[in-house]
Amino acid sequence: MSHRRQIIRRLWLPSRLSRQFALIVVTMSLAVCTPRVHAGMPSIRLTDIASLRIQTVSFFLVLTLVSAWGIKGLWNGLAKDFPRWPKLTYRGALSGTILWGLLFLVVLTMISGARELMTPGAWEKNGFTYQLASQQQPDSPKLAPEPVVTDEERRRSLDALRSALWGHAAAHDAAFPESPESAQFSEDFWRQPGDLDIRYHYVPSRRAGREREVLAFENAVYGDGKQWILYTDGSIETQPVGTVKALANNSPDRGDGG
Repeated sequence: MSHRRQIIRRLWLPSRLSRQFALIVVTMSLAVCTPRVHAGMPSIRLTDIASLRIQTVSFFLVLTLVSAWGIKGLWNGLAKDFPRWPKLTYRGALSGTILWGLLFLVVLTMISGARELMTPGAWEKNGFTYQLASQQQPDSPKLAPEPVVTDEERRRSLDALRSALWGHAAAHDAAFPESPESAQFSEDFWRQPGDLDIRYHYVPSRRAGREREVLAFENAVYGDGKQWILYTDGSIETQPVGTVKALANNSPDRGDGG
């Protein structure tokens, strides 16, 4: 009689495991497969958002069932080496998996809440994750930087004025114009680079090729503490703000233009 019971038990246990495995396979099939609809039959379809949510819930449901089955197998496998351990049923493994999942969800929620309390407004949602608010989004429009006049642009502009002045001097016996208004070239050469409509300071009554004297210099509007200067010998250099006018005052016939 006992031998018959052992035979029945051996046959019943694999069939029980097979039923559990079959239940998991059927659940996965229902979550993945889509029923076929014949032509002419009414079709009821969900919206894209609803379909996406159902797929997400189905995925996590199948993952929970498979995880519970794996935990049950691991526990009962270890229980063979520890006879005092109780056998774990599939229902118990499923309950434990759900409880541990809820526990991890609570812990992660507490972490995100503490992060927001410690650094309010420092994190912004970006898709499924969060990132620092200071980090600019890849698809967000970038603000155009404020225009900055470089030293190269300032020197190039003063070099263009030098070419125009020396062209005038070549046609007037090495004499520079008496004023910017009397110059025989465009007024654009007198304008400093940048958005402001400002002209260079000009010292009249100079001649080309003589002593090294200040001929033209910038207005101090760039905020870098220096000014570019054009001398009568054709050289261009920078000086600290405040020293340029002192150099120009060394000449008794010094004057300002523009």
